[in-house]
Amino acid sequence: MVDDSSSAIQADMSHVNAGTEYLSIGRVLRFLKEEQGISISTESGELKLIFIRKDIVRFVINFFGETNLSSSQAVIGKQEKVDFKVEESEDFILCQTSRLKIYINKVPLHIKVYDYQDREIVSDGKHGIAYSHRKEVFCFKEMNKDDFFYGFGEKSGFLNKRGEKLTMWNTDVYSPHNPETDALYQSIPFYLTMRRGNTHGIFFDNTFKSVFDLKSSQSEYSFKAEGGQLDYYIFAGPSPKEVLEQYTFLTGRMPIPPKWAIGYHQSRYSYENEKEVLALAEAFKSKGIPLDAIYLDIHYMDGYRVFTVDRERFPRFEEMVTELKENGIRIVPIVDPGVKEDPEYPVYSEGVKKEYFCRYLEGNIYFGDVWPGKSAFPDFAAAPVREWWGEQHRFYTNTGIEGI
Repeated sequence: MVDDSSSAIQADMSHVNAGTEYLSIGRVLRFLKEEQGISISTESGELKLIFIRKDIVRFVINFFGETNLSSSQAVIGKQEKVDFKVEESEDFILCQTSRLKIYINKVPLHIKVYDYQDREIVSDGKHGIAYSHRKEVFCFKEMNKDDFFYGFGEKSGFLNKRGEKLTMWNTDVYSPHNPETDALYQSIPFYLTMRRGNTHGIFFDNTFKSVFDLKSSQSEYSFKAEGGQLDYYIFAGPSPKEVLEQYTFLTGRMPIPPKWAIGYHQSRYSYENEKEVLALAEAFKSKGIPLDAIYLDIHYMDGYRVFTVDRERFPRFEEMVTELKENGIRIVPIVDPGVKEDPEYPVYSEGVKKEYFCRYLEGNIYFGDVWPGKSAFPDFAAAPVREWWGEQHRFYTNTGIEGI
């Protein structure tokens, strides 16, 4: 039985930062100007400063091997040709475009970023760029008393995340979605900082478990990951709209959704039968409340088998979808990737025959317990599996369903 509390699903974090020894990046040894930025040799590795655009700069270093410029799959934006200049003094290196000025202090290495009006955007904190013997990577930034932090993806609580510690680690959360429950279903390690009317953004491109700590200090904040490279981008802004344009240039933009998708969507766990769904739609209509979509949770399925309908609960499923759509209401069903182990169930039997499910190294199918009970999981890393899974959705689209 699952303990219905946040502690039931949170990993033990008691060891984190307990006596952590921060190993500094050290001092600048030398640097080399390259086509899109500079490469800086330090006491701990090669730090790359790369201009993606005149208003976007990337910093990347690998403390445990050779620094490489490959990115996660989140990054799809292509570098633009950027005009920049580099100056060197006894104490620092200056790299600048028409929108950014980046000062790199040499001893120790310390980064300050300014905009074209000489306003400070972001500056390294006391610990700066660091790592640990456990192969963790850290970046500390100064926190101004006027800083407000927004973003970080799917998190509960207040919009301004100052004073919180936020974990990037996807989990299937049984506990209540309250401020004490941190890691939820998706991780977006991007945030924007607003300070006295100006805004900048940072995206931490690291796929390891990571933590943004805006709580432990009033003078600096940090982001860290349990492994990999320290790899982050700074977006110059200076408005929230410009930061979002810069961030989405890097990570991509979704197509404009249909108008109904921006309307009011009604969802809960769970509407258990057709009668309940139709009564719900009628209640909205009688009260004059606009309604664009009703979500169906797990009870519309036959024994929780995905791509099926329970005909006892929803005897007129197709007609119901059509009738509601004619009244401006779309049906949006849940589609779970857990496929029930049932040799007579076509989705399962086909997935087994074509070896489309995740397997152990020895070749046995990996099973887990989800809503249908013992279930297999499609191996979405393989393109044929993704195509096959996508084709299964004709089950829904053929009824007129437009969202899942």
